[in-house]
Amino acid sequence: MTQLYRLQLDSEAVELIEDMMIEAGALSVYINSDNNLPPVDPMKKMAPVYGEHIEAIFDSQPDLSMWARDDVHNLHCEPVEDCDWVSRSQQNLPSVDAGIFRIYGGHAQPALHAGRINIEMEAATAFGSGHHETTKSCLLLLERVLRQLQPNSRHQSYLDLGCGTGVLAIALSKATKATVIASDVDPVATRITMENAQKNHVQTSIETVTAAGVNHRAIHDNGPYRLIMANIMANPLIALAPAFSKLVSINGDIILSGILNQQAQKVRATYVNQGFRFIHKITDGEWTSLHMKR
Repeated sequence: MTQLYRLQLDSEAVELIEDMMIEAGALSVYINSDNNLPPVDPMKKMAPVYGEHIEAIFDSQPDLSMWARDDVHNLHCEPVEDCDWVSRSQQNLPSVDAGIFRIYGGHAQPALHAGRINIEMEAATAFGSGHHETTKSCLLLLERVLRQLQPNSRHQSYLDLGCGTGVLAIALSKATKATVIASDVDPVATRITMENAQKNHVQTSIETVTAAGVNHRAIHDNGPYRLIMANIMANPLIALAPAFSKLVSINGDIILSGILNQQAQKVRATYVNQGFRFIHKITDGEWTSLHMKR
């Protein structure tokens, strides 16, 4: 790993020192404002904020002699601590509670509680860590559906379309003990889903499929589905409505998410026209998630 160095100094000549740091190859420049405005990174070409304390990060030890100026004070340079910044950031990432489900990072192993379904998901993983509002809403709607499932639910089929990291597929698998098809258009997503399934010890009950929409034999062969969960976006959900109506079993459920609030009525109307009836919705911030039944 490249050793980084932090150069710190105080100066009234902020604009001049900033330019000198950039010319000297600084990776970033930070100005601590003395006028109650937020500090900014001038490397982002934002309007300069003038202050006295300036810090810069270099990928090699800077020559301090070039900063020995009358308008520079409290000059100091030190190596930046070599650490795993991803792990450190994860330590500050709280677990997510969504009804009976808890999503947590490996750094924060939760205590076991009867009735609680724990899902381990690292923040560094692509496609999200389960902290987004749409994921939490999907899990809350899933809990509502689970209360209605019959004892033979493990013999029924479930689909997580647009699985991302596999949070919803893993939740379904742990809750129902059934086989879950987890599909995504991105092969990286399906690979990560299987890695997370292994981490959560449900890899034998999750089948990953890389496909656009429902265009895969495995998706059709495993239907009809007792429940389909699709946390994608409004326009793809609208386009998929006819296909979903054929894939969901009679009296089966569908959970739709990734829908901006202003798009929710259009998505809902589209699915009503395909023979679904509205059951419940959750709005969290700017996002709406829908539970509908065929």
